[in-house]
Amino acid sequence: MARLVIDLDGLANNARRLRDYCEGRGLTMLPVLKGAGFDAEVARVARDAGGAVPAAAHPFGVQAVHEALGERAVLLTMPPCSRAEAIVAHAYRSFVSEPAAIRALSLAAQRAGIPHEVVLFVDVGDLREGCLPAQLSGILREAVSLEHDLFRVAGLATNFGCLTGLRPSHEAMECMDLLAAEAARVLGRTPDVLSLGGSILLPWMAEHELPAYATELRLGETLLLGHFQDEHVPVAGLTPDPVLLEGEVLEVARKPTSRDGAYGPNALGELTRPQDRGERLRALLDFGVLDTKPWELSCRTPGVEYVGATSNYAVFDVESADPVPKPGDRLLFSMGYEALARAFHSRYLERRHTAALAGIS
Repeated sequence: MARLVIDLDGLANNARRLRDYCEGRGLTMLPVLKGAGFDAEVARVARDAGGAVPAAAHPFGVQAVHEALGERAVLLTMPPCSRAEAIVAHAYRSFVSEPAAIRALSLAAQRAGIPHEVVLFVDVGDLREGCLPAQLSGILREAVSLEHDLFRVAGLATNFGCLTGLRPSHEAMECMDLLAAEAARVLGRTPDVLSLGGSILLPWMAEHELPAYATELRLGETLLLGHFQDEHVPVAGLTPDPVLLEGEVLEVARKPTSRDGAYGPNALGELTRPQDRGERLRALLDFGVLDTKPWELSCRTPGVEYVGATSNYAVFDVESADPVPKPGDRLLFSMGYEALARAFHSRYLERRHTAALAGIS
């Protein structure tokens, strides 16, 4: 059966090195478990080695982290008003932009008698969540009016590289510095938090300074993969690919690569005509698009090439594989971020956690 093989020592190494890198620049590192779903062991390692209770990207995620670690977590996604009570119960901080959500959280904290803080998200160009810079002062004033002994505005946040692929820039950083100064005027105090995300900032930081007000860097992809896409990450000693996908070979057969006949959309709605390469040796593996993003995988066995996938199967060309797999063999694959995220959220993949460090410093 296909499974995730999770090197907890490798994840701990990445969390520790990223934490130290951030601390060397006067920042705290907030581990982000968006890609790792609700895995309790990964959450524990992220907290112990990363130095902070990790952020989750779903209301059920903060509940899972709270239950696993015994500490309230951080909700990174925009909080739905309908879940305000549950969010306050399981998260000590939320990232917000909607006044309605701020009101709901303030009231929920008061009713429950549980402290909660919010960080206002500002959109500096990625065009996903967050208020526009021109809207910040008005929303901040409304948020301040909702503060009480158990509810406060902790600061500001923004993100890069998510929806539109916005890259960090001097203009964006200067904008955040100006907004932090404006927040200080409205709050009557220096914001405790200026949170920046995500891993796309690491390559930029190799050559540029962050805003003077910056306090926190949110990191998930580099923590879980040991790298960021194809860009250089200036953090020495990261463990590459601490999480691998392991699939079992179900069938190996020599088959033609193309046939005459009528072709329409395949099971995924793709309209493609297979390239005719003659007969090739092919392997059928026990995972598909319900489990991961198969075309984003890289097999650790040389010569294995991706052919295609359906909901529960993936097909690979193994004509040049060394060694050639046989039914029952298991193949290991490195994953890109989306492939990893899908795999962690799959209900059909087993998980094998390898040894974790007992004392993490």
